[in-house]
Amino acid sequence: MRQGRGKKKSYTAAALIILSVLLSACGTGRGGAASAVTNAAEITSVSETTAAPETTKAPETAKAPETTKAPETTTAAETTTVSAAEYRNVPHMSVKDYPVVDGSTATIPLSEALFRLVTGADEAAADSTIRHTKTNNSYQRLLDHDADLILSYEASDDMKKKMKESSTKLLMTAVGRDALVFIVNSKNPVESLSDGQLKDIYSGKITNWKELGGSDSEIAAFQRPEGSGSQTMMQKLVMKDTPMTKAKEAYVADEMWEIIAGVASFDNEANALGYSVFYYARNMYEEPSVRLIRVNGIEPENNTIRSGQYPYINDFYAAVREDAPGDSHAREIYEWLLSEEGQKFIQDQGYVSIK
Repeated sequence: MRQGRGKKKSYTAAALIILSVLLSACGTGRGGAASAVTNAAEITSVSETTAAPETTKAPETAKAPETTKAPETTTAAETTTVSAAEYRNVPHMSVKDYPVVDGSTATIPLSEALFRLVTGADEAAADSTIRHTKTNNSYQRLLDHDADLILSYEASDDMKKKMKESSTKLLMTAVGRDALVFIVNSKNPVESLSDGQLKDIYSGKITNWKELGGSDSEIAAFQRPEGSGSQTMMQKLVMKDTPMTKAKEAYVADEMWEIIAGVASFDNEANALGYSVFYYARNMYEEPSVRLIRVNGIEPENNTIRSGQYPYINDFYAAVREDAPGDSHAREIYEWLLSEEGQKFIQDQGYVSIK
């Protein structure tokens, strides 16, 4: 209503100006009247264009993650200052000599920060150079010699089998620690879920929030696709030998941001449940209408993850091929990440370091 009144006032003002100009032009002849009409039209146009932005503000508040890159551009790594002066033993090389690095979605900020530190390049160069193709595919690309170094979460069982059967052997070491976390709509009254309850939800035994102390509504339990890092963690840490129930197509989120967005706004209800890795949910995709839920009463945070108090913990890895020369740039970066200084760097980027 306020926008409508404002627009009406602008048209009224324009009309008064037009009338004034026309009256003053009466004695100037036909040419003067035409000029006055032209000027009046210009004034009306300006009035309309200044009022219009008031009606286009609403879409700016809506999330627009149509591509997988959009949420990644708001990562913690981009706002973290990376200075080589803080790390005396860091490798240095040109952008041209930098190895091809791949990995999981949640390690993109770490990979970009590492690129900037080692090459001295800016954020724009890091954003255009670093491309992660997700967990399983990054391992495949390393095996195929399409990548030189990966920063990745644990591979799926199928990918581990391929790695074991491959003639190309990988050198892998855990460099950081993350956790599988569960997210609910902030309007959901349930504060904590147990191991057993989560397993029962995703095996189809529990289907209504009322059974968990919540409202009488169906649980919309979102999942990730097979082969994704978070799905591998879900099956390993939560489900173990219990099969997951097949999710409805609408409940399967291909991208990590989609599962968070789905929990935030699915069917305009607070009945959705989903999971992600801690770093991504906390630092890479901020959504105020969701929150992390406690598991067995334990809040997922850096201290409980580092100490192992939070139950669903999993490491992520740096990996190179075993035959990578010791003086290669990929091997040089790999070794540095394992050092005390490299571990400090990982922690400085907001991840939980191993050491």
